[in-house]
Amino acid sequence: MTRAVKARARRRRQMPAPARSLHAICELARLAACGSCPAAGLDRPCVQSATDPDGLHLARFAEASRRGLITAADLAAVIRAAGTASAAAIVYDDTFEMIA
Repeated sequence: MTRAVKARARRRRQMPAPARSLHAICELARLAACGSCPAAGLDRPCVQSATDPDGLHLARFAEASRRGLITAADLAAVIRAAGTASAAAIVYDDTFEMIA
């Protein structure tokens, strides 16, 4: 194997994994407790509506990242979707929206 091929393989291994869909990230973040509200139970959203998608506080995604449930790329994608970095910001679980 040439040096160039080895270097290319090494760079490929170091590339971070792409972010998942927002729905997949939200499902994983539900496993973490929220630091902004009492929605500490598993599978309980921070904001729930009969007609709209469920919402989770950004603080919950940060906790999920800290616990290793979601990656740094996932957290960055959620922050981009929220448009803010406030812990109390709500991110809605839209099953059809993809982030990448």
